[in-house]
Amino acid sequence: MAICIALGYHVFNSGREAMTRLYAYDNAVSYTLPDSSVVTLFPHSSLSYHSESFGDDSRQVEMTGKVEFRVTKNPEAPFVANATYATVTVLGTQFTVDELNPDSIGVSVTSGKVRFTAKDGNEGIILTKGMHACLLAGADDPEIIETTQTGGTPAAHKFVFDNTPLPTCSRGYRLISMSV
Repeated sequence: MAICIALGYHVFNSGREAMTRLYAYDNAVSYTLPDSSVVTLFPHSSLSYHSESFGDDSRQVEMTGKVEFRVTKNPEAPFVANATYATVTVLGTQFTVDELNPDSIGVSVTSGKVRFTAKDGNEGIILTKGMHACLLAGADDPEIIETTQTGGTPAAHKFVFDNTPLPTCSRGYRLISMSV
């Protein structure tokens, strides 16, 4: 009887890969992944990946909430972050994916280059250092959000929206003042 139970358990679990799930509850938490990439999960965010195959041929993660990625370069194993309805493929090193707003997903690139697409999208857009983009829920393609810069230094969370309602892509930024 015990042999049948053990054999049944082995057969049932043999096709399953172990998942590693990382969480941040009330505070931001940083984790180092098996490939030496570092992820920072902001409050109420999570990230999961297949423990046994991560880093072999690809590096796929599933995420919710807001996560900053500092990805270790490895051209043989692309790094792909899958959010609720968007995919970000790493072509460089450091970026943040923010899906805390249920109506949009935002991506900000600190260094390097990423491709930002809708979940089942084809083309998407390429973002490089200092660029920000937003994908509205149900949209086919993300849109680039231009940052305002003065004197060659990046603005501190100031965006210029062209014919875009403010609540749509605000991604948690508060409007302090507005001049027309």
